[in-house]
Amino acid sequence: DSSPSSSSESEGGEEESFKVPASAVSVGKPSPATLPSRNTELSSGSKKKVRKLHPIPLLDDGSPVFPIQIGGLTVNSLGKVVSELPGYHSERYILPVGFESTRYYPSTLDPSNKTKYTCRILDGGENPLFEMVAGDDPANPVRAASSTACQSIVLKAINKARDKQATNSGSGPEFFGYSNPTILNLIQHLPGAERCAKFKRVQFEEAKRPAKVLQ
Repeated sequence: DSSPSSSSESEGGEEESFKVPASAVSVGKPSPATLPSRNTELSSGSKKKVRKLHPIPLLDDGSPVFPIQIGGLTVNSLGKVVSELPGYHSERYILPVGFESTRYYPSTLDPSNKTKYTCRILDGGENPLFEMVAGDDPANPVRAASSTACQSIVLKAINKARDKQATNSGSGPEFFGYSNPTILNLIQHLPGAERCAKFKRVQFEEAKRPAKVLQ
């Protein structure tokens, strides 16, 4: 049971209705304003990498249907963007308070079995607080100042239960799911995301298979 691949991490509203533009998800035809041409290149001459989105079901107003299921990741809530506090976003990520996801992973009590972990981004004041709660040990939530630190605590507990000495730290953004291209794209279209000064908006390529739009 290996952890998600490692990656670097830098661990961001008002009550507004959430409506995703057609270019935000994999439905219909790609928007020319959103997608670069196939020949778009960086100044260095190398081709620009554009990540593809996973098709998801949408309501007729363009909002996503919850829970959002992408492989082993389930996202129950995207949360609310806190644009006025710089600690809630970085160049790479926006960290909405109330974001919640779940996935199955080895238990810290019995690593031979998997349990459901609920991952949340909480209001920690000036900076977000990250939480992981194991389904088989809900009385002992793991909380830390970053998602990677949070996952590392869980990994160490799993390795200890296995009587192994390992230093793998995993990738918190990947485990929580907010670095997933589809989820990141939905988050960057949340109300208030455009006011996150440090965040660099990411361009994505529409998937070829359209998602079914629910009525």
